[in-house]
Amino acid sequence: MPNCCVCGKFCSWDSDRGIPYGCSDLNNPEPYDPEYFCDNCAKKEYEKSLEQGENMYVYWEKPLWQIKVMKELGLVERDYRLVKILN
Repeated sequence: MPNCCVCGKFCSWDSDRGIPYGCSDLNNPEPYDPEYFCDNCAKKEYEKSLEQGENMYVYWEKPLWQIKVMKELGLVERDYRLVKILN
């Protein structure tokens, strides 16, 4: 069972998860392992990201809480950062 990347508690394999940008070795570029979030920490990350808006950390494979924040704030990813959609 994976551990939550925020609090360290055990969580389910079905828990919210994201994969950060980058790799651990440039000679053998494999993506980082997924970071899992327990339900409590996913909720806290969601609330924190709502306040941060465009300045929140961007994952390569987005956790569900980040996708929800992006939709609510009208943000899209462009060049590894978030920008507001212009209507």
